[in-house]
Amino acid sequence: MEVCKDGARPLFSARHTEVAGQRTLEAEEAFFDLIPNGNSLLASSTDGIYQIGPTGGAKLAPYLQFKNMGGFSVSFDRTDGVLIDTGRPLAAGGAAVLFVPR
Repeated sequence: MEVCKDGARPLFSARHTEVAGQRTLEAEEAFFDLIPNGNSLLASSTDGIYQIGPTGGAKLAPYLQFKNMGGFSVSFDRTDGVLIDTGRPLAAGGAAVLFVPR
């Protein structure tokens, strides 16, 4: 969401399709963390890290290797942050992946 003096508008939205039994569901991608990175934003989701540019264009970087550490899966493979997979299922499926900046 981009919020300015005179209004607000969605900056980026990712949609995906899921098949549940005999139904096909269209859903918005959930983002768990949003981190400023120069003139872009980094957002963690169920399928990777989105880098969202100032005009709303985005690139998806899939998650890399996670290592089990004390009941959580952790990845130190990114230079800009640490990823923590909580392993806690969400109502929409998948688990929340937290993105902590370095």
